[in-house]
Amino acid sequence: MDMRQIRQKLEPLRSLFNSREVYRRRYNMLKTLWECCPSQRIYMFDIRDIHQTVMGRSSCHNFIRDNKERLTSQCQDNLRLFDPTRGDVETCDGRLLRNIADKYAFAVQLSNYTERWCTDGLYPMLVYSNITQIFQCERAIRQRLKNDPQAYFTYDALSSNLLHDYVQNINNYRDCDDPQFWDDQGDEETDLSATVMHIGDNCG
Repeated sequence: MDMRQIRQKLEPLRSLFNSREVYRRRYNMLKTLWECCPSQRIYMFDIRDIHQTVMGRSSCHNFIRDNKERLTSQCQDNLRLFDPTRGDVETCDGRLLRNIADKYAFAVQLSNYTERWCTDGLYPMLVYSNITQIFQCERAIRQRLKNDPQAYFTYDALSSNLLHDYVQNINNYRDCDDPQFWDDQGDEETDLSATVMHIGDNCG
């Protein structure tokens, strides 16, 4: 794919994406955790070790609670949108990252690109929680790789497969109040990204 094809794939979904409040709340939550707890990022956003992720998130909550007067201005701004110490935790993403966030290709391989070349070195989970950031990161990564055809091909295959699943997830959105939200559909796997956040609510 190239940027034109990526835009053709995602742009028609932008208004639908932006209309879903659950996506916005989820993004605000992740952005707050990212800005307020930089030392915990690898634990909170790489969910291959669920226990480590939950503990990292719990540590972030405690850090915010115990350091209200010493937090950065950017962190303070994000806390106005989402403050974990108030209990307004978002555990559901409407299956936005269902069967993506728990995969090696997403959690590790894509991180090798996003951390190196995307603005602020964002982890994939945060990049994929905002369509605008996907565009920005894709452009930055592909610009860096354009002079190395083999490296570009390798990245393009990774990105294409993930974006295919991502588009399917947006189209297969399920309301968080749906009593069957946690049920598997067909051959789908359990959504570990949502499970991590759900488990984390019991920690702190």
